[in-house]
Amino acid sequence: MELKKEGFGGFVPIIEDYCWTITTKQMRCPNSGVIPIGQGQYRYLTPKETWLLQGYSEADFEAAARVNKKTALYHQAGNSIPVPIFESLFRAILDNLGESDLIQKQIQLSLV
Repeated sequence: MELKKEGFGGFVPIIEDYCWTITTKQMRCPNSGVIPIGQGQYRYLTPKETWLLQGYSEADFEAAARVNKKTALYHQAGNSIPVPIFESLFRAILDNLGESDLIQKQIQLSLV
């Protein structure tokens, strides 16, 4: 991953195959990276892009965009857990709870 020197005195990764963590400070210090647009020019991720990268649907974003300013949209994306990861965690928890309950029922039956 190539790094671009920015005016704020830090380095910003250039997004190629993946982006770094989306944070609440995308509009000031886009630590998830910048997108090259040619001729040495770069742009930040848009609020919509940050939402889509977090796993939200376009409909989710459009609903939020109707009632929030751009800064708030960046904050919401940066404060969220990516939807697919959140779903996977809960699926694993529920699967394990189901197995745990089944094992406990088998133990109870074997004691009878």
